[in-house]
Amino acid sequence: MKVFECQDCGQLLFFENTRCEHCGRLLGYLSDLAELSALAASGDNTWYALAVPATCSASAPTPTTMLATGWCRRIAATPSAAPAG
Repeated sequence: MKVFECQDCGQLLFFENTRCEHCGRLLGYLSDLAELSALAASGDNTWYALAVPATCSASAPTPTTMLATGWCRRIAATPSAAPAG
């Protein structure tokens, strides 16, 4: 069984997880990368995957910087488990 790591806090994740048990971030599976990714909302109903895309540099910035600079992979659909408000 493949295990994953939360890109925000480093918590061990399993494929069945929909939220990180430690930091509470929503999770999504990126099938093209075979990666479970922590998600971050941008505030305009757009979500970003914090997983490092295979084509990007290995020297990734922190998740906060990634979101602020648009470095992350954009997720078009809003996760169904997103909190209201």
